[in-house]
Amino acid sequence: EVKKNTYNEMIAYLAEVYEIKAENPTFKEWFYTWLDYKETITTSSKTIRRHEQHFNRYFLSPQSKLLNIKLRDIDKFILEAECNKIVKNFNITKNEWGNLKTVLNGMFQLAFEKGIIKENTLKLITIGIRFRQINKQPSEKMVLQTGEYEALLEYLDEEFKEKQSIKYIAVKFGLFTGLRIGEIIALKWEDLDLENRIMHVQREEVGDDYRDENRKWHGARKIVDHTKGYKDRYLDILPQAIEVLNLASSFTNEGFVFRDDSGKITTNKYNHVLED
Repeated sequence: EVKKNTYNEMIAYLAEVYEIKAENPTFKEWFYTWLDYKETITTSSKTIRRHEQHFNRYFLSPQSKLLNIKLRDIDKFILEAECNKIVKNFNITKNEWGNLKTVLNGMFQLAFEKGIIKENTLKLITIGIRFRQINKQPSEKMVLQTGEYEALLEYLDEEFKEKQSIKYIAVKFGLFTGLRIGEIIALKWEDLDLENRIMHVQREEVGDDYRDENRKWHGARKIVDHTKGYKDRYLDILPQAIEVLNLASSFTNEGFVFRDDSGKITTNKYNHVLED
């Protein structure tokens, strides 16, 4: 009968006795293994890229001690100390910790399910450091006031008359409809029933970032046949929005609504208008 003090010691002993190379990757190695696995079960490249950004920011820093530690050597106390240090040193909010926790939980849960570790270590830790408080602006400061709204409409009209760029009336259409930017960009003439003043919102433009063979990220966009909530909807078109569509029809009356000779407008072009 063989007795060992810990689960990890027993695994190491059995691996040596039976000449088995027991899998025990480092924290860094396992992150990329988990990320590759995660990429096979999600359609959102944005999510994968965000996970990698969180990992790079908090664990690739010189202050991190976890990178080269073997997974089975990361016990509750090591992980708890490192996570509390991150909350303290980076002064992160509770929401940001939630994002980081998603990555850690995914990594340790997969390691547990594959038998590399005895339990999901993250579930054992406690965060004792206070999170940074977010002082939210009053709701009245988060919306356009009447004067600001009218000034923005006037600006969009003037810029459109001067530059004849469809991106200005696209933003105006957004103000009159409340559609998301991606939904405006993906809107097609076939989605519009101008006679009955109804539009069918059923697709949107989304991020489609990708990694090359060197794991370097590249930005890209694509049109998908669904909205953010995976629910299409029918909306009434206000008279002001009809006027915008009449202007848009001078550029094209087929395919995407907001396009010119160079093609449909992009998210960047739309956002540049708002930034100006």
